[in-house]
Parts: sequence; structure tokens; C-alpha cells
Amino acid sequence: MFIGIAIPSRIQEQLTDGLNHYAELCGEQTLPENRHVTLLWLGPDPQPHDALPALTLPLAHSFTLTVAITHVGRGKNASQLWAYAAPTPALEIVRKLLIERVKENGLALPEDTHSDFTPHINLADLKSDSTQNILADYPVTAAFSVRELSVFERPAGSATYASLGTILLA
Repeated sequence: MFIGIAIPSRIQEQLTDGLNHYAELCGEQTLPENRHVTLLWLGPDPQPHDALPALTLPLAHSFTLTVAITHVGRGKNASQLWAYAAPTPALEIVRKLLIERVKENGLALPEDTHSDFTPHINLADLKSDSTQNILADYPVTAAFSVRELSVFERPAGSATYASLGTILLA
């Protein structure tokens, strides 16, 4: 289960263009409907759904949250191709507010929650023989405003994520 930002369809097209630049290096691609920016990973184990009403309350802030895609390149996980988003202070603030909310509701967070936050979209797994190659970044510039976050989970046996609830940004 995780809290993330869904990617608008107009941005999906630009991400696909960036992905196509690396087509011969890619293995399995992330389905467009599964592309997202993870703000907070809640862990691999299912979280209690009774916490959803509290998690999905509107999140108050005084700014417009914007995601700016900067480029596509090898991910921090070297076997993945990522679209990188600019790590803005606004994204960091929203993430911290989410961490506080999760803790207030008694949910456990994975130990690495407070490690470096690199906002990104996983586009594909790289073929095993391409993980040794030097991979130049490919510029992709796109931006979109975010009005809501989603709580996602991948149901057992499903290839796509399911949205369990929405967090409006107010």
C-alpha cells in the first residue's frame, strides 16, 4: 500500500515518448495506468483498511502542488528506467504531512521511510544486459498541478493498482 500521485493522460504521452527513446534496452514496461509518483510507501504488508477514513481526509496546505518532470534515465535502482520529478519543497512538505498523518493513525512505516526521497515514475525494467551500459539521460519536460493524492494497493493476482481512496489537497 502506498500514497501517490496519479499521472494525467497528457503527461503519459510525453512519458511514453521518453520511454520509446530507450525501447531496445527495456524489458517489462510499467503499464501506463500504474505509473505514479510515490510520496509515501506504507510497506509490502497490507495495512488495515479501517485507517482509510482518517488517511483520506483532505490535506490542508497553502500552496499549489506541481510535479515537474525533468528527464528520463537510469533509476537509483540501476535495473529500472525512471522519469525524474524535481524534488521541490512543496513535495517534501506534503510528504512530511503524510508521514505525520500515518503515524497519528497508528500505522507502522517501513524503516527506510526517512531515507532520501527521490520523486520519480518507474517506466520500465531494464534488460539484464543493459544494466552494465552507460545510459545517458533523455530530457523530458512536463509539469502538472496536483489536486488530489491516492491511496493505492495492488490486489492479489491483479496487474494493476487499485485506488482505495483519495486525499484532496485543500
